[in-house]
Amino acid sequence: GWDGPADRLIAHGIDFMAGRGRTERGGWVRTLNVDGSVADPVEDAYDHSCVLLALAHAHMSGHPDALRLGEETFAFLDAHLEDSRMTGFLETSNGEGERRSNPHMHLLEAFLAWHRATGERAYLRRASRIIDLFRSHFFDAESWTLGEYFDDDWKPVAGEKGIWTEPGHHFEWASLLIDFAARSGQTDLNGFARKLYASAVANGLNRATGLSYGAVSRQGLPLDTVSRSWPQAEAVKAAIALDG
Repeated sequence: GWDGPADRLIAHGIDFMAGRGRTERGGWVRTLNVDGSVADPVEDAYDHSCVLLALAHAHMSGHPDALRLGEETFAFLDAHLEDSRMTGFLETSNGEGERRSNPHMHLLEAFLAWHRATGERAYLRRASRIIDLFRSHFFDAESWTLGEYFDDDWKPVAGEKGIWTEPGHHFEWASLLIDFAARSGQTDLNGFARKLYASAVANGLNRATGLSYGAVSRQGLPLDTVSRSWPQAEAVKAAIALDG
């Protein structure tokens, strides 16, 4: 309902990104300096999920180039970030390092946004592959938790990172699972969403404040006791989604 210059602001943002932030292969750099020069040229999966989410909303807002830029970004994603074994996406285009569930969560969010923007089921099929990873690797049925850090075979990494879970991401995944279930008919995902929400509320909140911790172990021991603003926002969003 805002009547300000939204179209101009959206166009300014996309023009700045597209004019300075593209890579030779059709992807997007990680960061730019204030003057628009490239600060970090790495092509990162998390960043591409955010670009795709932005372009989906820009397309819904009527930006004339958003669909083309989105299609080019999807082509880059398929060519350079998709795991050749069809198990999700690489962290960066060089394929090195740990695997994380978080970029996949945001890719799921972006795929759902493109389905909403276009109505094309191809984006829902993309989302379903992320859901398959959630079912087979991310979600732990015993503790009702979702892991963050994995090795190349999607096994939890050794040490503290392997038991690291983030209540904020539990809430965020819950909202996305409810959304996907409504579009796909996979209503059993509503149960997964409730389990993630329940474990985050049971083990992820600071009892003195009622606010979500940054991270807890799979057994509910605090690992990051800082309560940032974004997990609280995700908790509200998840509660609304679960309440219908």
